[in-house]
Amino acid sequence: MGQVNQPSNLLDQIKELRGQIADVRRAVGLASATITKGGLKLLSGAFLSMVNSTGVQVLYIGPDGAGYQGIVVRRRTGSLVMSVQHDNTSNDDFWAMWDKAGNIVLSDDIQAGAGLARPYLDLPLYPGNVNQWCSTTSSSFASVYSGDVTVQHANWDWSFNVTDNGCSGEVRMMVDGVQLGPTFTYTQGNPTSWQLKVAHGKAIGSTCNIQLQARRTSGTTSNQIAISPSRFRGVQS
Repeated sequence: MGQVNQPSNLLDQIKELRGQIADVRRAVGLASATITKGGLKLLSGAFLSMVNSTGVQVLYIGPDGAGYQGIVVRRRTGSLVMSVQHDNTSNDDFWAMWDKAGNIVLSDDIQAGAGLARPYLDLPLYPGNVNQWCSTTSSSFASVYSGDVTVQHANWDWSFNVTDNGCSGEVRMMVDGVQLGPTFTYTQGNPTSWQLKVAHGKAIGSTCNIQLQARRTSGTTSNQIAISPSRFRGVQS
């Protein structure tokens, strides 16, 4: 006569216990996982969300309310840090960096399809009349242009124009009192333009003083060397 299954049967109890453990695991969710091959693919409107201990969603990757895929990164307080989101005008996606007050401080111009939207950058203009150029009559190097700058790039790209009133001369750049790059030699009666790209070696974020200096190497104090910068900018290596 066969054995009748009873709750006390050890095999049945093991099966029931396994089922209960599986139910608990499903209820708890994924606690930890490591992917060594392949990847994680989210389909059909699924999303990835990270919520901190205070309930703020600090990371969201997935569709917005209109179904457009995007990325949102927030500070622990909830204010935006970075986003990739839909632009209705261009019907395309743009990326943006945000300050704590909710202003876009860096973004691409998706409507133009290239370049920056923020920040707005000033485009300096320089005197076109040589009589308005800054000049010196000194036979020793004298500062013709000077200013303090905050370093944002590893290299500087600068160009300038030189003319004279009856003398030859030399031009150089000084950074915190130390010459950077070569000394440019100017020959009387030959208006010249020079360009230089140079690595300055200054720490990013530091502030330094820049001087464009010149001197005459011939003539008298009635003669002068005149200079007009045409470009000065930070550039990548």
